[in-house]
Amino acid sequence: MTLDKIKLGKKQRYPKKYSSSYLEKVPRELYRKAISLKEIAPFGYDYWNAYEFSCLDETGKPIIGILELSIPSQSHYIIESKSLKYYLNSFNMEKLRSLKAIQSVIGEDLSELLETRCKCHLILPQKWKNTKNKLSGICLDNQLMDPDYKKIEVISEKTVKKSYFTHHFRSLCPVTGQPDWASIEIKYEGNEPHLGSLYNYIVSFRMHEGFH
Repeated sequence: MTLDKIKLGKKQRYPKKYSSSYLEKVPRELYRKAISLKEIAPFGYDYWNAYEFSCLDETGKPIIGILELSIPSQSHYIIESKSLKYYLNSFNMEKLRSLKAIQSVIGEDLSELLETRCKCHLILPQKWKNTKNKLSGICLDNQLMDPDYKKIEVISEKTVKKSYFTHHFRSLCPVTGQPDWASIEIKYEGNEPHLGSLYNYIVSFRMHEGFH
């Protein structure tokens, strides 16, 4: 294999459907020869972090997290980074039933490709230490997905003054097609909104093309 055969440096269309075919492997030997490394240490791991991983649960509700991947350093192959980016983005509209299923699919895909045992761990927002205290108000992320909500609804004409936040916002860049991610905090004063309809409205931007 030579590096001119892989996706790195080539323009690609961003995936809209999950497929393991986006993944490509590169022989470690190509780089080890360049630094005259002849022996492989029989221990150690390469750790990869994907800070913007997302898919959907069976109801269409977003699941987001920081993805940690570990690959044994004695493997003959390593993952090509751009192919991994496209592969992980292919999950954005994929429905998976559980956290365990997500970790299993990714771990098995990488293990099969790299011919070694790879592990996958997804860290959910409640475990994010660096963002825990930055957003204030009522978290919308425990609301349910409901296709009947076509717009934001109110439950009372009583005026409220509250803050709401969500980690589940995603849209698409209209130029590159790449996903744009955000945690959003809303400071609101007005008729009391229905939280489920507000959440569904925010999630509806998931395939919308628009600049942040």
